[in-house]
Amino acid sequence: EVADYGTNITGDVTVISNTGSIVTKADAFTYIAVGSISSIYPNAGQPITRITLTGEGFFGGGNGIANIDVGGGGTLVDTSVSNDTYAEATIVNVGSGVVDVVITGSTGVTTKLIRGWTYSEIFSVNPSSGQRGTTVTISGIALLAGAENVTSVKLAGIEVSKIVSVNESQVVVVAQLETLLTPRLGSVVITVDNNQEISLDNAYTSNPLGEISSVSPGSGREGT
Repeated sequence: EVADYGTNITGDVTVISNTGSIVTKADAFTYIAVGSISSIYPNAGQPITRITLTGEGFFGGGNGIANIDVGGGGTLVDTSVSNDTYAEATIVNVGSGVVDVVITGSTGVTTKLIRGWTYSEIFSVNPSSGQRGTTVTISGIALLAGAENVTSVKLAGIEVSKIVSVNESQVVVVAQLETLLTPRLGSVVITVDNNQEISLDNAYTSNPLGEISSVSPGSGREGT
């Protein structure tokens, strides 16, 4: 098991024929030690996210990276900056959940990080409509997308008046004052401090301000 040595090992290649003759070429083949992915940044996000991977043995004994697969979807590898221990790539496929990351070197040797990436996703917005002062709870997975904090949230195109609380699975906000004549349906967009956006299309309706048109009766006592 070459992986036990933690390094590449070069040795002879020997062919033994059915007559018993032996032909040997010294130092003709190198067993490649198992590579590893030590970190991925950010470790979550949506398509078009650019990721940085560090580790060792990415080339698999070859001269380059053939592909980086994230949860069964391909990426655009930046070969101008990638090497045997460092790679940059842009995720291009839509996916879901927590997935494996696999680097394939030019020799076909693979290096894998199990459950190394999470596709950020908004599952629900509750309530899905409201007006000024409405408290809205946005639920999902990896809503921080590998960042430290949320910098802004927009409901149907308007930035909220307050971000109440934030974690990976839930963001709670308060809707901003907006003057509308008719309801407007739009996206919910969370922006985090690594400049990623997590969004859900047509997820919130901003309603016109409520109005009291009449009170009847206009006076009374207890029990009226």
